[in-house]
Amino acid sequence: MAITTYNELKTAVYNWLHRDNISTYIDDIIMTGEKWIFRNARTRDMEEELNVAITSGLAAIPADYVALKHAYIDGTPTSQLEFTSTPVVFAKYPNRSDSTKPKLFSVDGDNFIFGPWGGSSYTMKGTYYKRLTVVSSSANALFTNNPDLYLFAALAESQSFLVGQEKRILLWTQKRNEILAMVNGDNQAGRSADAMRMMLA
Repeated sequence: MAITTYNELKTAVYNWLHRDNISTYIDDIIMTGEKWIFRNARTRDMEEELNVAITSGLAAIPADYVALKHAYIDGTPTSQLEFTSTPVVFAKYPNRSDSTKPKLFSVDGDNFIFGPWGGSSYTMKGTYYKRLTVVSSSANALFTNNPDLYLFAALAESQSFLVGQEKRILLWTQKRNEILAMVNGDNQAGRSADAMRMMLA
């Protein structure tokens, strides 16, 4: 059967598990599977433009931020930013009033911090991975493009309910991992192909 909605996903998980006593827990099983996906997936469906002003050496982290793909300081020319730990930023650039263009950045609480400090004259741009809407609320792009990932992620999380079914759980877990590797790999391959086309144009 096609899986295009949350209810269809619930039905598919129920049919694969084939356990009458598990229907009450289907939502929880899907939720834990989705949390695993969000922790491990880094795909084009999750990408969002980063464009934040640096003010007094700080730039606010977007509310839906999960992880960073790349970042740079806007300008002519642009300047790539290198991620490092917060202690390294403070150790290498203890002068927290140096308005020189930043080279390093890190995460401190709800903000990006920089080294050099950077003042208020620069803008940080790039691409980050955003937190997607949970599938129980609406069908996000990752689910729409990869319903099989959601199915096997949920099945892999059903181990608490399938005592003595270790072989099935292992097969589902392997399938989940294989699909995720392909999804993440497609993202990287697509970017490489885009770069190659640009070089040949």
